[in-house]
Amino acid sequence: MDTKKYTDLMKQYSTRYGDFVLAYHGNPKARWHYINHNTKDYKELVQYDRYPNHRYIFPDEVIIDVDVDDLDKNLEATKYCINRLNELKLKFSLWKTYEKKHFHIFFPELKDMETNKRSNVKEQLLEWICGAKMINYGRIDTALHSKHLIRCEYGLYEKRFLEYRHKEYILGDIFNLDNKIPLKITMKVVKKQNAYKNINYDVTLYKGETPKCVEYLLSQDFSSLKDGRDRAMFFLTWWFKQQEEKEEDWVFKAEKFNKYNLNNYFNRYQMNGKINYAKRNNGKSFCHRFVHKLLEELGVKHECNMNEAISLKITGE
Repeated sequence: MDTKKYTDLMKQYSTRYGDFVLAYHGNPKARWHYINHNTKDYKELVQYDRYPNHRYIFPDEVIIDVDVDDLDKNLEATKYCINRLNELKLKFSLWKTYEKKHFHIFFPELKDMETNKRSNVKEQLLEWICGAKMINYGRIDTALHSKHLIRCEYGLYEKRFLEYRHKEYILGDIFNLDNKIPLKITMKVVKKQNAYKNINYDVTLYKGETPKCVEYLLSQDFSSLKDGRDRAMFFLTWWFKQQEEKEEDWVFKAEKFNKYNLNNYFNRYQMNGKINYAKRNNGKSFCHRFVHKLLEELGVKHECNMNEAISLKITGE
């Protein structure tokens, strides 16, 4: 590992972004350890030749992740992205760990955007750059537009200990800060946000009553919490399915909840898993007392207007 290049680049990032979070673990099955760059702990770690090999994507950074096992398809996607970025006159840097490629592209305008808008703009930028062909055929991972860990530049690839490979620089401008967001991208996002600004989740029971526990999960109060999102998404996927006759309607609402309430907390692969699970299990329905248990564990006090006598129970309970 070129430790000087690693530490110099991390210092550059610190100058631009202030203190930022790095992460590492001893092996793929071990838990993550998080550490701030501008701290004594980080300096001590580096002194012992231990370098955090992951970091969060920066606010103004867009990552194109080419992660295809088939070498021919991998090369095709990489060449396509290089040509496309050059065609659009966008500066970038390309990095490689084994056959996995990362394109790092910076758009300084993203830094000052509100979180949800920034995530949506990043998503549109990825679609604009990569194109539907690469995305639809699974050549490009477009899930990296929200908060997400990536391998640090020059960071160790810990999944193959015997070889000690690191993320290598291939080509481009490492610290590219001259890229501009096309106006059409920003306008497209604004138009979409206005269209879904007053999205109606239709959380009314057949008896005309709305469970307060469900109302809480759909509120901004819950969106601001850091815990419980996985179970909440699971519950609400069932809830939307129960309320809608057409599959496309409840899938639409589940995806929009993740996008606008949870700021794309779950990537496309994770959302597909939750939705497909709900599709396969037609014999089950939403049971709001499980939501009560979740809220209790989160320390949220609420008085639900539904009692167990009229709750919808999972088949077989």
